[in-house]
Amino acid sequence: RLPFVGFSSDLVFNGAQTEPYVERDTVAPLNVYGVSKMNAERDILKGGGAPLMIRTAAFFSPYDPHNFAALVRRTLEEGRRLEAADLIVSPTYVPDLVDRTLDLLLDGAVGLRHLANRGAVTWADFARRLARALELDPELVVERPAAAFRWPAVRPPNSALATEHGGGLPSLDDAIARYAIIARSEDLTPDPVT
Repeated sequence: RLPFVGFSSDLVFNGAQTEPYVERDTVAPLNVYGVSKMNAERDILKGGGAPLMIRTAAFFSPYDPHNFAALVRRTLEEGRRLEAADLIVSPTYVPDLVDRTLDLLLDGAVGLRHLANRGAVTWADFARRLARALELDPELVVERPAAAFRWPAVRPPNSALATEHGGGLPSLDDAIARYAIIARSEDLTPDPVT
């Protein structure tokens, strides 16, 4: 059987429950993106071979200048206020996601897995934790209700992920600390578009 890995999203859930979602919880997406991920999960898992489908969320990495953590860093370094939503997520440190995905593939894992760093936070709390780790001012982070952002797509109020399987990712605080060490040691300013 040919191994295959696909990635899905926390946005397959509607956010109605208060506990983090695990693999067996019922999907009920609120937007088109979530529906497309739900359909991809179903098709890949039924497609034969040895499929591994990983649900994950809210990526951050010191090597990508276009993620939320990079936005937080740039904004706070400039001394500007950052507004962030009250939606609850489980952020995922990309190096941890890659390492664990490779481990699962090498171990021959199949089926559905949730991989996100352990912890559930609002986007605003995530920004404050990043600020403290980067030695920036967390007081510049202002939490706002999601409705204030007027996003065209509805998002779940709580899409935090947990897993029923062992071998999850390290804690979010541990991941943020490792992110900050690299971020503070390198010039991560994006190259200007020419």
